[in-house]
Amino acid sequence: MYVPTSHPILKLPTSEQAAEMGPEKWIEAMTAREKLIEKEKSDPLTFGWEPPIWKICDHLLGWPWVDKEEAAVTRSKLGFDKPVEVLLINGGNRAGKSEYAAKRTMMMLQRIDKARAWCFHESNQNSVEYQHPLMWKYLPPSQRTKVRSEVCYISYNQKYGFSDSKFVLPNASECIFRNYEQDREKIEGGELNIAWCDELIPPDWVETLELRLTTRAPMAKMLITFTPVKGYSPTCKLFQDGAEETRESVAFLCPKDEGAALPDLALEMDNCQ
Repeated sequence: MYVPTSHPILKLPTSEQAAEMGPEKWIEAMTAREKLIEKEKSDPLTFGWEPPIWKICDHLLGWPWVDKEEAAVTRSKLGFDKPVEVLLINGGNRAGKSEYAAKRTMMMLQRIDKARAWCFHESNQNSVEYQHPLMWKYLPPSQRTKVRSEVCYISYNQKYGFSDSKFVLPNASECIFRNYEQDREKIEGGELNIAWCDELIPPDWVETLELRLTTRAPMAKMLITFTPVKGYSPTCKLFQDGAEETRESVAFLCPKDEGAALPDLALEMDNCQ
């Protein structure tokens, strides 16, 4: 008996729609759906679904893979005349902040030869628990294996994460995992293409890391992903004091009437049932 795979975005046809399709077209549609879900699981870097807000973030940052004219229009509507170098992404737990940062960090590493990424978390334990698995997830399937060559170095297990808190890709791009418990002086002097700073990064670390991006501009970016569980932090103050609101949208997941959340509207799905 066929049981369709559950998926939050790829909705199943209703019984009325299935009847209109007929048996052959229904089987064809279900087969294509299952293949797409399997590709998304096995290679999320290439086939993973992305919420529309990710495109806005891409346009603000001006990544090398975005359409330059389209991105310029988006930035203009938001009051920016050029790509930003640092983006603070606030949000609740499981909002997709870290997924976005991990995927974009991996895309930069894959696209630019000899690129360098530093991924920061509050402690080494948290880095291994939260950041390492996401970076492993977004490695292409062909690289998701143990390799130790003259250039490439990839070794990962679920308990300890990446060996030596580092991996090097075949194109000589490297990713190093660090944490805020380390001596800040150890991040002085490095040149970066991307820094992903998760959770409670101190404001002085932000300022130091900005200097590490300058020599590889304009393709050098910093992503800060933060869940404000402990309230308004000094880093939030650094970004938001004096900031101007350029756009706002309805919080469909946090309705003021205390009714049910509306995830389909939050995901901007056009054909939700």
